[in-house]
Amino acid sequence: MQAAGRTVAGVIESALGELFEEPLKITGAGRTDTGVHASGQVISFHTTRSFPFERLAVALNASLPPDISVRDAAVVAADFSARFSARERTYVYAIHNARDRSALLAHRAYHVTRSI
Repeated sequence: MQAAGRTVAGVIESALGELFEEPLKITGAGRTDTGVHASGQVISFHTTRSFPFERLAVALNASLPPDISVRDAAVVAADFSARFSARERTYVYAIHNARDRSALLAHRAYHVTRSI
């Protein structure tokens, strides 16, 4: 979460809060900087509310804006923490090393024009 501005965590917490009708705080497995994309980010949260959890991903995706999506959701043990229960994290740094920029890679890779 950031003090000001829109964040993925903030948007997801807002959507969860609407679905569960209570404020929920999420914990992420990791964090990303502004402009960095997370693929496969895992989050966790606690609630005592009942919900058809097998439909949670579908319900969240219906509530989320087009630039944020959920792949899957699962009920886990009460002591599970996305941050502390993670077994591994993989980071990929994408560099588009070419003289000319790429419209297709502009938001997914850092463009370096000089030879690396």
